[in-house]
Amino acid sequence: MEAVVFIGLQASGKSSFYKERFFSTHVRISKAGLNEQQATKRLFGLSVGQKNELLFQYGINFNDIPNWQKRGVGLYWEEYDKPSVNPITNEEVTARRRRIRTDFDLPMKDMYGQFVRSLISQPQTQGA
Repeated sequence: MEAVVFIGLQASGKSSFYKERFFSTHVRISKAGLNEQQATKRLFGLSVGQKNELLFQYGINFNDIPNWQKRGVGLYWEEYDKPSVNPITNEEVTARRRRIRTDFDLPMKDMYGQFVRSLISQPQTQGA
């Protein structure tokens, strides 16, 4: 579960920023009369079940939220083969390229640790 706590001077744009960036994806607990410290205290130490119940009180079923909103989004390099043509010999070749992969369905718990270890242990291509 993700929480965003806005802290700043009065009239510094916290509410506008919330409306612009988080209105459709996050519940504004301070709207219920809590200041930042009270909202943070309310979330701190709650179990997963209690946080789910809190969301449900605001009409949000945690199970209906997309995985990328619950776990985040992964951005990492991946290598791929691109069919190419050698400009000097005109022969068909395969070029090894890298691109940033966007992963909206990251694994959980132990599988996440294995996933990260596999990314770290991948050999780097020269020039990368």
